[in-house]
Amino acid sequence: WYLHAAKSGHVESMSYFAIIKGKCDCEECLVESFEWHKAAAEAGFKFSFGHLGGCYTSGRGTSMDLTKGIKWYREGALAGNHCSARMLGFVYLSLGCYSNIFDVVRWMKVAVDNGDEDGGICCFYLGELYAFAPIEEKLQECAILLEKNAAESMKWYKQSASCYLQPAMELLRSIRKKHDEQGPTVGLAASVLIKPDLPSIG
Repeated sequence: WYLHAAKSGHVESMSYFAIIKGKCDCEECLVESFEWHKAAAEAGFKFSFGHLGGCYTSGRGTSMDLTKGIKWYREGALAGNHCSARMLGFVYLSLGCYSNIFDVVRWMKVAVDNGDEDGGICCFYLGELYAFAPIEEKLQECAILLEKNAAESMKWYKQSASCYLQPAMELLRSIRKKHDEQGPTVGLAASVLIKPDLPSIG
């Protein structure tokens, strides 16, 4: 029925049929899944924007094309889809370029603000970015800026821990222990920037 409705131009059915075909790992099914996601997205079905972005960034059912993947993730994020915003943040994060840091922060914040169910992971990465993002050399001596970034970092770590993300919870326990052992002379920036080895969040 989904296929019949999709062929009749029903965009929601196009998207659902694409998802069903995408659960099969054979190349023929993946190509068909991509084609239906593409048809639904180009017809304006917002739910398909992120799926099409995922096809392009992973190369599932089509040639990998990061530019097109970013374009469709961005379309989904702007349409209010928190999954698209989160994935767009991760794409920029994977590029590993300093100029992308602001894009990572922007889209991960959008994901959290839009109710991302994996917001704990986004918050953790936001904490990491504020704690460890490169700062221009001439600004590294500015204690006020460092403390400001550390405070923002702690805010996101705490929000991540509130979602019961284990690495964030362990980090906060380590910071509290450092304060207990060394007293209030340990600045917030030092507490955040001197971190223990934590397990991967996957």
